[in-house]
Amino acid sequence: QYAIEAAPKEKRGTDVVLHLKEEAKDFLDSWRLRSLVKKFSDYIEHPVPIVTAMRELTNGKMIMSFPKAVEWRVPLRRFRFWMKGTPLFLYTEAQVRDILAKSDVTDFEFIHLDRDYLVVANV
Repeated sequence: QYAIEAAPKEKRGTDVVLHLKEEAKDFLDSWRLRSLVKKFSDYIEHPVPIVTAMRELTNGKMIMSFPKAVEWRVPLRRFRFWMKGTPLFLYTEAQVRDILAKSDVTDFEFIHLDRDYLVVANV
């Protein structure tokens, strides 16, 4: 179970809170975590190994977002990424469910957002 609600903050921005298993404490090193996030967060061509590693290192809830392959803004997104010279990987619902199955993520809520699929998994 999860909740999304407004919270008072002194300044704008997003806070990321990690709940890690004891054997994953090396991810508390900011340099290692920053390099992983920068390397993988937006341009994951083969997400199964990443999702599997996240499942093994996470204790509690894991929240993942996958950009939709079928959505009215897809041509604009493709053009924007093409102009930047960066890859863009989009997913169908069936592909996301397959990724989750191959990553052994079985207890999850699948949420259809406007341009993304949001998965909230209990691990």
